[in-house]
Amino acid sequence: MPFGLENPKDTIILDFMTEEYVDAHQQLIDNGIPKAQASTVLANLWTQANKKDKAHWAERVAREALAEEEEHEAQHQREIDKEDAKILQEEHCKNKGKFAPVKHIKVPLKPIILPSQNALHKLKAGNFCELWYFTNDGLTDAEQSGACTLDDNYLTLSQTPDRMSSFVPAIIAKDKTPVIQDENLTWEQFEQAALHMVNAMHNHKWRDDHIKMHLRFWTTLENHPWCHSHSKYSIEALLHYQGQQRCHWHQLIATPKVFSLAHQQTEMSCAELDSSTERSKLDSCSQRETCCGALHSSPQFEAVLVQYLSGSFFF
Repeated sequence: MPFGLENPKDTIILDFMTEEYVDAHQQLIDNGIPKAQASTVLANLWTQANKKDKAHWAERVAREALAEEEEHEAQHQREIDKEDAKILQEEHCKNKGKFAPVKHIKVPLKPIILPSQNALHKLKAGNFCELWYFTNDGLTDAEQSGACTLDDNYLTLSQTPDRMSSFVPAIIAKDKTPVIQDENLTWEQFEQAALHMVNAMHNHKWRDDHIKMHLRFWTTLENHPWCHSHSKYSIEALLHYQGQQRCHWHQLIATPKVFSLAHQQTEMSCAELDSSTERSKLDSCSQRETCCGALHSSPQFEAVLVQYLSGSFFF
């Protein structure tokens, strides 16, 4: 039976002697109940019904209390589970190797390439990354120094050159490895790094057209006639040109001035290569002059030297 809003314990027995219950009295009398006992019978019936209502009310209160307690416990358990899940997620991020699933893959026969996490952080962001990280020397250094296992999920407080504090990825702050710039690599190191970096670009979801552009750019340089020149300045010029153009591309990638490394104008490329060659010659001669101690470089000397070198070397 449906429960009212009033607790049966709080109800007061009705006065069955009033005119309101005359009809009820008459029904009992018609059924053989003496008139003097009619009010008593009605009171007894009300009392029995009230007892049942009290029992049902008590059961309902008990059920509601139990349900409330169970809901409270369930809510408490949900909060515990939520906190445990948060702790577990943090543990997953902190100790990835502990929770990594085992893949049913055969042990690789080829060497495993594990570059510095600093280099991979740059690639993930699509930023310029020095080729040295992907040379055999760079990969060996990353393995020996542990830079290939640094976690890139954490930030650390670092001081900028202008003495301002800022948060930077921990892998950048911890990786103190001196990096060789592209123009100072050997040609063999360049060839090693180009192949490894292309694979790393694939692994870090670079756009296919970006990967193909770099591949075509590097392939063009590897097939350039200057690669077979007897002069060391030819290789140095190609390496300087490669680093310069790739750096420029990254600087302009988000601007309307961006260009394709795979579609350089032949005339412009030759001019820039010639400029790189003269710069390489000038740097080399300046270093020899400094070591010998005979002369100190001056603007006039450099101008004469450039004029001299431009007519004295052929490729």
